Amino acid sequence: MMLLEIISGKRNANQSQDGTIVPFPFWAASKLNEGELLSILDSSLEGNANIDELDRACRVACWCIQEHEASRPSMGQVVQLLEGVLQIDIPPLPCHLHRLVGDQSMTIYYSVGSDQSISDGSNA
Repeated sequence: MMLLEIISGKRNANQSQDGTIVPFPFWAASKLNEGELLSILDSSLEGNANIDELDRACRVACWCIQEHEASRPSMGQVVQLLEGVLQIDIPPLPCHLHRLVGDQSMTIYYSVGSDQSISDGSNA
């Protein structure tokens, strides 16, 4: 969560324009899954960021907020992922955040494959 806050300059929960509270991690994970990385980035940076590093950091952050411990990378893997030593897939939206917004259809766990990458286990 802290990595997402650093990237975005936003707090854990923000109130939307219509007055509802949108869990920030769900919003950020949704934007990552939609390919809208720059919308996660702190607006004061005016889009000035290395897109590959931003993408990698957002993916790591979203893997780290998965509900089940088995779904999250270890701290050693986090370091390797941030350094680019391991490859990482886009994570699924965290299932506990899905429940907060009423969608319980997504429960996927990551796995470290023989190709030294983090993925959601699907063959897509």
